[in-house]
Amino acid sequence: MNTSKPVAPKLAPFFSALRPLVREAVPTFNALSKVLFLPGPNNDLNDLMKKLPALQNAAKPAFANSITALQKSQPVVQFIRPYTPEFVGWLRDFGQGSSAYDANGHYARIQPIFNATSPNSLIPVPIATGDRFAGLQQGNLQRCPGAASQYPTDGSAPFLDGGSLDCQPSEVLPGP
Repeated sequence: MNTSKPVAPKLAPFFSALRPLVREAVPTFNALSKVLFLPGPNNDLNDLMKKLPALQNAAKPAFANSITALQKSQPVVQFIRPYTPEFVGWLRDFGQGSSAYDANGHYARIQPIFNATSPNSLIPVPIATGDRFAGLQQGNLQRCPGAASQYPTDGSAPFLDGGSLDCQPSEVLPGP
């Protein structure tokens, strides 16, 4: 009793400030009792809590399989992550290939380039079939993320992820 004497005078302002909160909380607590215990089956929180063990048993294999699937997909996600800007850019710009339209609607402009003639003269000179791909870059199969355009001068590309990516920084687009 002597221990509470120094604190007791400080409680009076606290309880007078708490009184409106308690008055407003009475309907909430009455409604809460209806949520917890309503007569009849399957209609209150008490009935729900009784069914949780069965739900846990049913969900346990699904959660275990989900965790395994996420763990096994981690290397794929880790590989794809650096290529996200290129993929988003492809999604954004894909429609531009078929943005032209005529009276029939949209159509795609596709022009194959075979390099069958030499552009070095006013009159097209045929190129021998075996020489048509001479000078073209081939075998660029391990480009690094960010290699879809020329590397910026600030050296921020190619993205190598600390050397953990299996890519060749030397595989660049032709040009300056």
